[in-house]
Amino acid sequence: MSKNTALVVEDDPDVAELIQLAVEVTLGCEVIRAVNGEIGLFEAKKQQPDFILLDWIMPEMSGLQALEELKGDAATANIPVYMITRKSTLEDVKKALEVGAAGYFIKPVGFEKLCNWLAERFPELAEST
Repeated sequence: MSKNTALVVEDDPDVAELIQLAVEVTLGCEVIRAVNGEIGLFEAKKQQPDFILLDWIMPEMSGLQALEELKGDAATANIPVYMITRKSTLEDVKKALEVGAAGYFIKPVGFEKLCNWLAERFPELAEST
């Protein structure tokens, strides 16, 4: 059985490193990283990850634009996408969920908080690590 993969789309290298470490430790997944929405779209189509963790505020293409493209493309429409962002208003959350986000995590990212959030969303992966 191949290892599950996660795509982390985050422009801040320190935050991306923290998210990658949390995913690896909590879920035992291989992590692919992208620094913006355009690269994230490319990697999602190429790698077909099991799920995507997507920042909203990024250069080149926002996470919301990337989410819209992911959900509008048959090749990536079924990949669950979880927003990890500082955008924290109820309208922001609703908009992302309406576009197709599977879940929403509001920054700042604390390691323990993120690990707990990941374990709640992916219990079958967390239990197998």
